[in-house]
This record gives sequence, structure tokens and C-alpha cells, in this order.
Amino acid sequence: TPPPPCRCDVQWDAHLYDTRCTNQFGCPATSCDGDDPWCEVVSEDCTPTATVGKVASHWWSYCVPDSTCVKVHFGLVNPACPPPPFPPGSAPPPPPPPPP
Repeated sequence: TPPPPCRCDVQWDAHLYDTRCTNQFGCPATSCDGDDPWCEVVSEDCTPTATVGKVASHWWSYCVPDSTCVKVHFGLVNPACPPPPFPPGSAPPPPPPPPP
């Protein structure tokens, strides 16, 4: 049986490969080096999940960009995430009143 699908690390850094690849999160929609989306993987023994015809290395894989955003991981802020809809620690605003 093939190995399980590759999973991206939540936060990773590949600055030794390319200095633009620091402080990366999951599978970015725009890769740090201009290639198709890719990420460092949690397990080296995995099956790539994206970009047919391309292969993965032992430490990275092409990937499908994340649909969710991890804003802060171990104190590092992901600038690609949108700001929260309301201040952290506060409740969301109440819904508007129904029309009369």
C-alpha cells in the first residue's frame, strides 16, 4: 500500500533552501520561491497530494493551499491571515435587530 498523504507542518522554515522561505505556515497559496504551492511535511514517508507529474523530496511536498489560516503559532504571526473580525478576547458583535 502507498504511504499516507503528505501533511504540511503548521509552521515551517526553509531559509537554508531559500531566504524568502522563512516563517511559513501550512500550505501557502503563493509559494515562497515562486514555484507551485509546497510545504515542509510532518512525515517524510508520505504521498504528495497535489500537482500531478511532480514529486516530493524527503522533507517537502507540493500541496493544496490551506482553506483555513493559522494566525499565530508559537508566537509567530502569519501575515497572510486576515485580521480577526473583532478584537481577540471579545465577543462578536450582536446581530442586527429584525426589521420592523
